[in-house]
Amino acid sequence: MQRGAEFFRQGNYEAALGEFRSAARMQPRNPQIENLIGVAETKLGRIAQANSDYRLAIQQNPSLEAPHKNLGFNLLNAGDYTHAEPELRKALALDSTDPFVHYCLVMLYLKTARDAAAIGHLKPAESLIVNDGDTAYSLALACLKANVACDELKFVGAVEQRSGFSAEQEFQLGELLSSRQRYAQSVAIFRHMAQEQPTSWMAEYNLAVSLFQAGQASDALPMLERLAQDRPADGQILSLLGNVCESVGKMPQALDAYQRAVAADPGNEDAYLDSTRLLMDLDRYDDAAALIQQGIENAQDAYALQIRMGAIDLKKGEIGHAEHTFQSAIAEHPELAIGYVALAKAYMKEGRDQAARDVLVSAHKTLPQDFALEYVLGLACAQLGDTEQAIGALRNAEQMNPAVVEPHYQLGKLYMEADDWAQAQKELERVIAIDPAHTQARYQLSRVYARLGDSEKAREMQARANELMNAQRAAALDVQKKRLSGFHPDQEQSSSDNLPKP
Repeated sequence: MQRGAEFFRQGNYEAALGEFRSAARMQPRNPQIENLIGVAETKLGRIAQANSDYRLAIQQNPSLEAPHKNLGFNLLNAGDYTHAEPELRKALALDSTDPFVHYCLVMLYLKTARDAAAIGHLKPAESLIVNDGDTAYSLALACLKANVACDELKFVGAVEQRSGFSAEQEFQLGELLSSRQRYAQSVAIFRHMAQEQPTSWMAEYNLAVSLFQAGQASDALPMLERLAQDRPADGQILSLLGNVCESVGKMPQALDAYQRAVAADPGNEDAYLDSTRLLMDLDRYDDAAALIQQGIENAQDAYALQIRMGAIDLKKGEIGHAEHTFQSAIAEHPELAIGYVALAKAYMKEGRDQAARDVLVSAHKTLPQDFALEYVLGLACAQLGDTEQAIGALRNAEQMNPAVVEPHYQLGKLYMEADDWAQAQKELERVIAIDPAHTQARYQLSRVYARLGDSEKAREMQARANELMNAQRAAALDVQKKRLSGFHPDQEQSSSDNLPKP
């Protein structure tokens, strides 16, 4: 046995097997020796014989954990999950502290799409999982899918430090973490990738994206400025630079970056949309219209640009032109709801609520259910006094996206008009639960409380609404001052001379 163990440590498995068999001849019913024979056979790739040895050891002593564990591991590797699981569970019952058994069960449950069961074995198996990048990656995906607590994902950092993930796995994890708003962990992953690839501009760009998503725009800014200088024709970098500059209040630099993005990639509609959004914020509607027209001429699919052109027309008071633009967009993509919604809004702005309802009802019959379509249909019906259809449409919108306050708020007002004060209270309280700073909901709810006879609640709600309204007015003025403070007066005048040319 001792000589066999020494040969095994040296990697001489054939010699080890010979010694173990000699020991077995001297003690023919020793399950520990049979288990060691199976281990040596496994190392030599003789899996069927090894499994027979493990089964013999189990027959000799069913209470010995090791042969159950080793047999389960071999069956797991062979993809025989049905027979592997009971062996591993028997091993776990005999020794619940064995991390290898927990590790095997993690792999088995991941392979059989039982994510919750796999996550249950994460902690006791963590010391082994951190050395197995593929299993760690699959387990991390399962944890994110199940939305487990951040503490449960600490093993991701340990695997990363060991460079256990492939570059593709790291990127996918970083993206998924961002999509689940796990920004700190996402930044850590992309920062590690950038450190591992110091000459890769893409790694630095991904880190900048992650920092921006995490609300760390000031940290992303110098990276993007450097990347934009090194790659001046990359519209993607320039667009992100514009977003970052805008978020830190550098409006002239943001507008410059957006317009450089348009020049670098004139076929990319997003660059036009970003630039014109900022121009519209500055009331430079003529400049925005000129830029959108340029985009319509250059973009392969101008649908979104046509919708933006219609929005500009509405801002300029050119409602008829806006309606024509939206109709052209609908003709181009009749399968998309946003064009119908935009046209309906234009009709409602003109006071043509019946025409708005007709457009939306027609679209409702042919298009898949859409939140914006249901919501605006509810508004149009409410304007026409059709409370029943308005409530139905708003309830549809509410069910499709219960976290959005507008359907709840509009339903609250409709119930108030219908003297259904209990339902009005329910909807308006839901608005405040989602958005505690919604002053109008608080004001309307104060009226509901008064009508229901709770004068104390009514006074409290009215007072809080007044406080919020005053604070929001001051904040809005401050934001507007900051937004405009960086622009020189002559930059605020409409001029299409500075726009990039096709």
